[in-house]
Amino acid sequence: EWILDDTAQKDVALAEVFEGTITEKELDYEDRWQRFPLYNIPTGTRTRVRITGRNDMASNEKMGIWWQVKDPDGKVPPGGEYSKWELGWTGPGKAQEFIGGSFDLNKVGTYTIAIQLFMDLEAEAVVDDYYGNLCKVVAAVPEPEFRGFALTEYVKR
Repeated sequence: EWILDDTAQKDVALAEVFEGTITEKELDYEDRWQRFPLYNIPTGTRTRVRITGRNDMASNEKMGIWWQVKDPDGKVPPGGEYSKWELGWTGPGKAQEFIGGSFDLNKVGTYTIAIQLFMDLEAEAVVDDYYGNLCKVVAAVPEPEFRGFALTEYVKR
């Protein structure tokens, strides 16, 4: 026989699932934003990163970003790490742009980047991420008359 027991009922609240997408990954090179990875960037180039994230929710959301650049030796160059939460809110389907500070590409080889896009300031829910190559840096040749030489390294003093 079935007996309804009111005391056994429970309200269940499921955690909200936040949704967002990294839509643009760009490097400031030659005074314009270019999608990375980029190649053949000369050593000594000063650059910065711009990441755009989109709110894929049906509600206004606060978005945050974190990224870390590593040089070919696996070290973070000065200015190569950035994190920020937007001050306002991003509407449904709208995008938020994050621009980090400048840093120098002083080593020959491949630079990598790790990016995480967040929503919900309290829970810091990661909604999208990217781990990959940022750019490949090559030795800079200082003067045109040296271009015929096979230089592997050039150091500014």
